[in-house]
Order: sequence, then structure tokens, then C-alpha cells
Amino acid sequence: EIERDIDKAVVSTQSTGEGTKKRVVFSMKVARTIKEFLSLRDAIQGRVGLVPTMGYLHNGHLSLVKNAKSNSDYVVASIFVNPTQFAPHEDLSAYPRDFENDSKLLSSAGVNLLFHPEPEEIYPGGWSSSSSSEGTYVDVGGIKAAEWDSRPGHFRGVATVVSKLFNIVRPQSAYFGQKDALQCIVIKKMVRDLNFPVDVVTCPTLREENGLAMSSRNTYLTLEEKQKAGVIYRAISKAHELYRNGEGILSSHELKRCVRDILSTEPLIKIDYVSIAQNSNGAEIERDIDKAVVSTQSTGERRRNKKKGCVLYEGREDNQGVSVLKGCNPRESWTCPDNGVPTQWSFVSSEKCKVEFRLCRCFYICESNSIRSTRGFVSVSPRF
Repeated sequence: EIERDIDKAVVSTQSTGEGTKKRVVFSMKVARTIKEFLSLRDAIQGRVGLVPTMGYLHNGHLSLVKNAKSNSDYVVASIFVNPTQFAPHEDLSAYPRDFENDSKLLSSAGVNLLFHPEPEEIYPGGWSSSSSSEGTYVDVGGIKAAEWDSRPGHFRGVATVVSKLFNIVRPQSAYFGQKDALQCIVIKKMVRDLNFPVDVVTCPTLREENGLAMSSRNTYLTLEEKQKAGVIYRAISKAHELYRNGEGILSSHELKRCVRDILSTEPLIKIDYVSIAQNSNGAEIERDIDKAVVSTQSTGERRRNKKKGCVLYEGREDNQGVSVLKGCNPRESWTCPDNGVPTQWSFVSSEKCKVEFRLCRCFYICESNSIRSTRGFVSVSPRF
């Protein structure tokens, strides 16, 4: 249903055996220059959601549009194969493109305005190269990740083009796929550091039937290679299963070994890296997973608590306590940091936690006599 002005849509009719029905088709506008786009943007009122893409769209991209439509008054999509995020040896010239089909898909999905510039429009003066030192780049600091090291210069190009799109489009929210996890980390940090008034929304990964994440680059694979590539999802799913079930494997090194062992069963797979990282800065987790998960979301804020073995949440004391192990089936016993006494866990289902704590903005976990603030985890309850 269209809740906005009707002039943004074209009404057509379709005859059926039951009579004539009206069918509404969105009329998507396309801008190819910044000047043209800004003239259209200035007339837009309401909340704008941006879906940045490099084109050659699949259902993963369309799911981002769907999310944007449900939370925005007006949806802008961009198609731009960004040269500054490609290294000289990478596939810039070979990257798949099909603007005609992409524009049809976006129009059918309900996008209101499509921005499709040429590289010279975004990078005037010919500095559209990852190795160029002529232009101004956004280089996000404090990121430590295996993928960052594996793709030097890539995320500088990503941050630069996204900052440009934010400045041109001026969205209230922007939508990215969880598949590109480190990209989301980089963009969120850039938004925080540079005070962009944009909500960065991370949307779930869509997968093929065999678990392979949908990607425009999957077109490079043969049918056999696509089938074999499903082993990647099986490997990470097995590691996740071992962790959740608490089968004595809590070390990040053991979980990475599990992933490598499964990947090595497929001769076509060549491993670049296997990483279990913090979702704040992409840094490798070298400690036990349970301790590391808690620390990744820590704000660093500490509060004194007079009563040992007591956990706070929503500013209230609760002797049952709240721990922050995300979706975890913890070990059968837990050692109190104050007295070293092994203590049984009180198991609470994830669904129950979601219901009980869905209104809580943050939880607190007891560390000796201190309380560390930790955000956004489904919780289970230890008894002290």
C-alpha cells in the first residue's frame, strides 16, 4: 500500500477473470550527476533511507531495500562500482555489471530515487585509484583485523566513498549486509568518530540453499564451485554449534582449528584466513570465548558494588544475577571470582531472556567487587 503522495506512483489496470483490478507501479527517478541528484534531494521530505550497492543485484540487496522501506518515508539506492576500494591486482574491470536489470529490480522493489554516477563524478581530477595520493581519503583508525591486513587500502576506499554518499544523499539511515562484517564495523566507527547523523543498520545475511552467502562475485564461480563453497558455511556453523553446546571447546584457537579442519576436506578451498574477532574493532580474540564475548561489548564503565556476588541490571540489584554470554549454553559450573567456590549455573532459555530483558538497555556482570557495563546480549543467569 502507498501511504505517501500518489504522484510518486503510476496507477495501471490489469484485467482478470474476476474483473479489473488496479495495480500500482513505482516510478523510480534516476540521477547520474551530483547536481541532478541534489536538485531532486532538496524536494524530498521525511525520513530518507539509503541502500548503497555496487550493482549486479541479488536478493540480499533487495532485502536491504525491504528493510529501508519499512523504516523510511523515501528510499534512495546507489549503484557505483567504487574504484578506490579495489587494489591494482583486483577485479575492478571484471566486476559484473548489469544496470538495466538492476534498475528494474530496484524500481520493482519500491526504490524512489537511484543515484548512478560515473567515477569522474565522485572522484573529480582523476584520483579514482586505491593507490592514488592526489585526493582526500577517510582512513578509519583503531581497526585490527585479519581481513584488514589481507586487503590493504580496501577499507580506506570503502570509508571514503560511503562518507561521500552520506554527504550527497544526507540520509537518516543507511542499510548494509551483515555478510560484510568488517565493513559494517568500519562504517559504524567512522559515523561515530566523524559525527555523521546517520543510523547504520546491519541486516541479516541471505544465503543460497547450500549456505553460501549471496554475493555479486558468486558469478565468478562455476556450478560445481558454488556447490563446493557451501563447506564454508558448514565449517563456521559447526564451530558455532560446538561453542553453543559447551562441548569443552571455548578456546578461539580450538574453534578456528575446527573450521580449518572442515575446510581442508574440500580440495577446491584455499584458506586466506580464519578469524574469530571482536565486533567492536575486528581484533582477534585470543582468550577463551566466554570471557572475550563479555569484553567485546564492554563500555569500560565501572561501578562499585557493596554486595559481593550481586549483579545489577536496569539500576536494580538482583541476587539471581545476569551474565552476558550471548546465546551460550555455559559450562555446568562457574567459579566465583571472590571466593573461588565452584557454583552451579541456573539455566534460562534464550527465548525467556528475550522476553524478560527486552526492555533493558544494558546489563551488568559482577567482576569481584566491581560492575562492568555490557550492552546488548541475550543473557543467562548464574547463582553466586
